[in-house]
Amino acid sequence: MKAIVLYSGGRDSSLVAHLLDHFGYEVKLITANAGIVKNSWKTAAKAGKILGFKHEVLKISREIIKRAAEIAEEDGFPLHAVNYAHKQVLEVIAQK
Repeated sequence: MKAIVLYSGGRDSSLVAHLLDHFGYEVKLITANAGIVKNSWKTAAKAGKILGFKHEVLKISREIIKRAAEIAEEDGFPLHAVNYAHKQVLEVIAQK
């Protein structure tokens, strides 16, 4: 079976990728990038390479990040903004 991990290059997403691999999944890492911070995806790409997984940088609309920031500001709870961004990125992936 195949699994896609929304990958930041940090400990949490690296652990998820490793565990999925351990349990027999074919893992692909995807890092979303809206181009706001130049080359911000490079750390994730490097970490993914060290771990030995396929890695892809997915260009996303800045509107996703803008709306996520609005959500965080509106409700004062960043988790809702993160959940919104994750959902939007998963929808972009599903459309591919």
